[in-house]
Amino acid sequence: MRQTLPFWSWAAKRSRDAFRKQSKIDNYRSRAAYKLLELNQKHRFLKNGFRVIDLGFAPGSWSQVASRAVGSEGLVVAVDIQNVAPPQGVLPVYGDMLEPQTRAKIQDAFHQHRQQSKADDLTVDTVLSDMLHSTTGIRIRDHAVSMVRKYPSKAAPRSTINKFRIYVTPHFN
Repeated sequence: MRQTLPFWSWAAKRSRDAFRKQSKIDNYRSRAAYKLLELNQKHRFLKNGFRVIDLGFAPGSWSQVASRAVGSEGLVVAVDIQNVAPPQGVLPVYGDMLEPQTRAKIQDAFHQHRQQSKADDLTVDTVLSDMLHSTTGIRIRDHAVSMVRKYPSKAAPRSTINKFRIYVTPHFN
């Protein structure tokens, strides 16, 4: 059995974390923003004017990065079961993506943006999902549950999500 470190050891390591310190300076909600910034620099999946869904957005650093990248011409719809204040420029939808009423709210957000921006379709350019369920310690179960939660066609409206260009998610292993 793996030995756990005392709290003070974890806290000391956390206080020395350069990305955590930099996230405070850059006004990001968490260090996870730098993962997305690095990926976007390499693959360019967030661009000005893009329409983005961020599944499981709390605490909101991925939504912050997406909002800054897509600018005022784009749209970021952030979905989470937690009632967390969204970053500036992000449209929140609260609820479980697997529930029909939540999917309807997501659909409505994209319909409104389509009407305001005169967009020709409801294509989502990028789907972000940094969500992870509460882990149990049973690796095979945790992996299976995380894959179900991340599967895009189950997590958002079919008429929207079936037309997406890029899907970005970390892999729980």
